[in-house]
Amino acid sequence: MNQEYANYWIYQSINNNSKEALTLKTLILMKEEDFKTLQKLIPLYEADLKNESSNFTLGYLYFTGKSVKQDFVKASEYLQKSALLGNPISVIMLEEIKKFN
Repeated sequence: MNQEYANYWIYQSINNNSKEALTLKTLILMKEEDFKTLQKLIPLYEADLKNESSNFTLGYLYFTGKSVKQDFVKASEYLQKSALLGNPISVIMLEEIKKFN
C-alpha cells in the first residue's frame, strides 16, 4: 500500500467535507504519533462539533496535551459532547479526568 497515495485521497475527501475521511486520517495520525499534523487539523475538528469523532479527538488532544496545551476542562467539555453522541471511550476518559480533580 502506498501511504502517500492514500494520504492524497484522504485529504481530497477531507476537502470535500467527508467526515469518515477526517476520522480515518485522525486514526492514522494518532497511530503514527504525528501530532504536528493533527494540530493543523484542529480547525476542521472545531468546525464539526456535531460529529462525535471530532469531539473525541479534541477531547483526547486536550486530555493528553498532544499538539495542544493540556487542559482537563476543555477535554471534559469535548469528551462530554462525544459521549452524548455515543462514543463509549469518552466515558472512560471522563472517569480518568475525575481522578485528577
